[in-house]
Amino acid sequence: MTHLGVPRLKRRLSINTLTETLEDQELQSISLSRTLNKVENELKEVQEKIISQGKQQDDLEYLITEAKDLIVLTKNRIEENLRMVKKAKEYEAMIEANGRDVVSLENKKLNDKIENSKEEFRKFRIEFSDNVTQIKTRIAKYDYYCEQKSQNPVSQEIC
Repeated sequence: MTHLGVPRLKRRLSINTLTETLEDQELQSISLSRTLNKVENELKEVQEKIISQGKQQDDLEYLITEAKDLIVLTKNRIEENLRMVKKAKEYEAMIEANGRDVVSLENKKLNDKIENSKEEFRKFRIEFSDNVTQIKTRIAKYDYYCEQKSQNPVSQEIC
């Protein structure tokens, strides 16, 4: 989907992300992990609240399952991206060892790998944001529909 001729992904990448360093990305990975842990705790709290109030609905458990699956998928992607950033830092050290100003095919390849790593991380941050939004939406739906079904015992269709 495009908006004013600009692809969605490019619209969401700001100029600031183009100047970030590998250290910035490593710190952001840790921050993303913390954010995901908070969302996971929120999921557990809502689920415990619904269960303790006796409002649990078996037909709504798929929302919790989907949210948990997204959390696991996102955690794996965070770990994968953190490994990628650390590998890029190793490439950076290799370039320093070769001499940064030296023009060589090896340095060019290493620079390309570093830039690809940075770009992948930028894309992942957008994916992460979308995943967290989806998880929170599922949590909110679960909470709302369990509440509604407990107040109205008549079976309702949920879209």
